[in-house]
Amino acid sequence: MLYSLVLATFCFSSISFADTFGSGANIFTIDFVKIGDPGNPDDTGTTGLYHTVAGGVDYEYRIGKYEIS
Repeated sequence: MLYSLVLATFCFSSISFADTFGSGANIFTIDFVKIGDPGNPDDTGTTGLYHTVAGGVDYEYRIGKYEIS
C-alpha cells in the first residue's frame, strides 16, 4: 500500500510526455513519465540474513503513466 502511494505520488508529480503512434484513423497517444536518478550509487545493504545488491541506474527512462491492457 505504501509503495503504491509513493509510486502514485512520484508519477503524478512528474512532468508527463505524450507520444503519438499510428497514422490516419488509427492515430493514438500514450502518456509517459520520466523515471530515474542518473549517478545514484549501488545499494549494497542487507535484508535480514541475506546480503542484497541492487545496481545503480546510470540513465533515465520513460514508463507509461497508465496501465494498458
